[in-house]
Amino acid sequence: MVLACRNPFAAAAGRSRWVVFVAGTRSLGTSGAVLALTLMLRRMRTDPEANFYSEVPTSARRVRAPVSAVLVRVAEVEQAMLRRDGEILPRQRRRMAPEGLDPHYSDSYIPTEVDVLGYGTGDTPQWTNLGRLGRPRTG
Repeated sequence: MVLACRNPFAAAAGRSRWVVFVAGTRSLGTSGAVLALTLMLRRMRTDPEANFYSEVPTSARRVRAPVSAVLVRVAEVEQAMLRRDGEILPRQRRRMAPEGLDPHYSDSYIPTEVDVLGYGTGDTPQWTNLGRLGRPRTG
């Protein structure tokens, strides 16, 4: 999750500042939230109309409220290094299952692609791709 809000300490000093929190259920989720924040900031820097928020249902029918919390998930990872039976395997990317725990989870995973949850035009939330890191150059 990425959460942005006005900094209450700065407000007490008469200044307007924002503070952003990123968090995940594991280190991979937190890293994915940092990647998502970076991609969002990059997009907002190049497109002044771009905005990121989550719409949440309210008690009133057909009324949603935009909040400054964005839910993200890691869609693809790169395993930085894998050693099996003394053999070092090359770096490789793999898609993450859209739900549930990854049975092959590794602390060496690095997020390379993230999705963001939003309502778009329908009543059911949908995951959409936020961005992806390119493959590193070799040689």
